[in-house]
Amino acid sequence: MENKKEQAIAVIFSIIGSLSILINLAIKDFTPENLLDAIKDLVGLLVTVAVFLFAYSIRNKTLSFIDVARASLKKMQEKMPDFLMGPRYNRDNYDPEKGKGLEYLFVTNTDPKSKLRAKLIPIQPLEEGVLAIYIQKGTLVYGLNYSSDQATAEEIKKIQSEVFSAVSDLIQRKYAGSYEILPNSKEDTAIIIDFNEEKMGKKKFSKAVTECAELAISKIRSHKK
Repeated sequence: MENKKEQAIAVIFSIIGSLSILINLAIKDFTPENLLDAIKDLVGLLVTVAVFLFAYSIRNKTLSFIDVARASLKKMQEKMPDFLMGPRYNRDNYDPEKGKGLEYLFVTNTDPKSKLRAKLIPIQPLEEGVLAIYIQKGTLVYGLNYSSDQATAEEIKKIQSEVFSAVSDLIQRKYAGSYEILPNSKEDTAIIIDFNEEKMGKKKFSKAVTECAELAISKIRSHKK
């Protein structure tokens, strides 16, 4: 989507610039001197647009799968700041001996200064095309206004099951042949999807991450108290 937008902007810029040069030429009259000046201006315009597209292409190629997925999740978080936090590292303070820890998209509450958070999507596995979605007690307590007593193992499992069913149906319909559902290794995991990111490419992979995350979040939020 962003690539198409950049190309569209370049085309529009080229058309407007070319029309301006031709209109200016018509006003000045089509003398050999003015015609040469117009050609020079058109060449300069085309070079500028070509450099712009080349620079964008180089920048896009340097982005990794984790970069495009993180950017998609960040856009999602900006639309739901009252429910999502990050992507950010789990530790508030950098410890040179321990490092920054792992990076996640978190579920949080409506308080913008709150430090309460529950892990939702780990960022690092996305480099390998792996999207994991966590639902844990904190997800219910911090994000859905459950009391600690209400956030039972049965309730957590019920929401996990809903998310698994919805997301697995989505990827079966839209991404068949490009993924594998991995077995859950932890009790707090709703689903783990290993996408074939190389086969999909960055644009399609980013779209898949966005669609799966948005669907999972809508299912989770439907249980808000």
